[in-house]
Amino acid sequence: MLGTKKKINKKLTLKDPVYSGRNAIGQWNYIINHGSNFEHYFDGIDIPKERILDENEWFDIHTTIKLWENYRSCLPDFDMTETFNIIFESAKKSSYGIASLVAQFSSIKNMFRMVPYLISTASKIDLFKILELDETSAIIKYYIYPGFEEFIDSSFTFSFLGLFAAFPTVHDMPPAKVKEMASMINVFKKFSIDFAQFNHTITEKNGIIYLDNEPAGKWITISKDHDLDPAVIKYLAGEKCVLWEKDVREKKKAGNEILIAQKGDLYNCSSSIYAAKWENARFISRIKKAIPIAKQFLLAFFKSRDALFKQTSMLHDQASILEERIRRKTEKLTKAHEAIMVLEKQSIEHRITGGFAHEMRNALAGAQLEIKSVLDYKNKKKISTDLLKENATQLLENLYTLHKDFGIPKSSIAKSFIPQLREITEVSDHLSQVLQGISYDIDRGLNITNEIRNYAKMHEFVAGTEIIDIAALFQNYKTCYRKELKDLNIKCFVSGIKKAEVKADREHLNSIFTNLILNAKQALIEDKKKNGKIHIDIEKSHSNLIVRINDNGPGISDEFKDDIFEPFFTTKPSSGTGLGLGIVKRLVTLYGGQITIESIMDKGTKVEITLPGLKPGVENESIR
Repeated sequence: MLGTKKKINKKLTLKDPVYSGRNAIGQWNYIINHGSNFEHYFDGIDIPKERILDENEWFDIHTTIKLWENYRSCLPDFDMTETFNIIFESAKKSSYGIASLVAQFSSIKNMFRMVPYLISTASKIDLFKILELDETSAIIKYYIYPGFEEFIDSSFTFSFLGLFAAFPTVHDMPPAKVKEMASMINVFKKFSIDFAQFNHTITEKNGIIYLDNEPAGKWITISKDHDLDPAVIKYLAGEKCVLWEKDVREKKKAGNEILIAQKGDLYNCSSSIYAAKWENARFISRIKKAIPIAKQFLLAFFKSRDALFKQTSMLHDQASILEERIRRKTEKLTKAHEAIMVLEKQSIEHRITGGFAHEMRNALAGAQLEIKSVLDYKNKKKISTDLLKENATQLLENLYTLHKDFGIPKSSIAKSFIPQLREITEVSDHLSQVLQGISYDIDRGLNITNEIRNYAKMHEFVAGTEIIDIAALFQNYKTCYRKELKDLNIKCFVSGIKKAEVKADREHLNSIFTNLILNAKQALIEDKKKNGKIHIDIEKSHSNLIVRINDNGPGISDEFKDDIFEPFFTTKPSSGTGLGLGIVKRLVTLYGGQITIESIMDKGTKVEITLPGLKPGVENESIR
């Protein structure tokens, strides 16, 4: 079975498309360069070749397994360890989307941070979680979608190791040093099936694992009692796994030796744990290292010629000039490279957020219409449950009329109808509360979706040309938020010049400044300070206007300062989209301005925005 990638709302089954054609493209490219009998790759698969090699196609697990079996048969003397090289080369050639990832994120660290997303573009059942991450190392957890465990084999291990090793090479750095510290692979399947060509026998007796009738491993419960990596103990403590106790090496037909299993390996774990380490370096630093070498070469060459001794000083100056030109060219190339990365990153963000917001908006809008049909039943301006209560009341009145007209005793009416009518009223009240709550949540979801949708359209924004007085805007904000801030015991001060005009779109400026004021307010609410303060200062510096928004809230932790402008980054996932500061920075940049944030823990945060001004204002007159 094959199909296009869609949002899955139900549990995946073995018949669902779960692997992208991107996997097949990587295998096919490797076979072309290293294999034989190429056309056997498509044997037994009733799907056209061009569709198999289409990265937009998705295949079920059985089709994927058949493709894996076929590509192994196309490679002479194949063994599972070769999967490392296949994926390593595919990743370097961007078959697994690494080029897009590099365009979106500027560092190797961020590439590892995005491993769960990256893998999800090629597989719906291979699941990852980043356990630990710093500038030069990562620890990653792997587990498989429930119901697909039987398909795991040793090729998974070498595939992921090859992928992680390839990340730094995109930046022209050496491959990452990678290791599987704990494995989901069943050790019995590993030797009896995955590496069956080496004819090993593996058995178990009394908790001891025997390979070719010699002790090779044992079952253990992971704890500090065993000499294991601290990360394994930290994340798999209490699990029963197989601890392997000897190196197993084999020679292939070609004569090269491979390592199948290593002393200290862990098998039969509930999840796999991978470790990766890499080197960091910048392009510009490599250029600077080459400049002195080139300079020395030029000087040595000309010094060797007696006729040019007198030109040594001149050549030295020329080398310095050349060095400066190279430095300038390097700076231009670096800036151009960074600009391209930003544009491509924004393009990817816009495609992802725009598509997501479109689909979510359609779904929520439909739900909203359904709820509104209940909250305003048949355009009667009444909630269905209120109409139900009214009808129950009318029914009671009709029963009273029956009592008067036909002499039916009140006790009989009360006994037969009153309990049911009371229950109808109670259920109506309950449904009314539930429906209003659902309506509120749907409205909130639509607001968030619209915010994401608007963010996706920011690349279409054009700078406004209306003359806006920023000082007047802040006076309006102060009036609008006065009661709310007073109720929260937060004082707001505005000081600086009385008139501060810029050319801009009013909505753009409102979006910038209200986002920052609301951020300050939220920080003070969470800090629960009795005397929260927000101080806004406007001043003019040469031809620029500078707006500073200070609060005495809890401040921003150093670990978050580098990420606060990244889209969807938030320290409060339950109360926001993480787009606020990203929107602010985009809009400030649109008008040729700059934004900086300084923050000290437990003392507060200062946001400074610089925008090109229009004309001088009246300075040093405080506004209160």
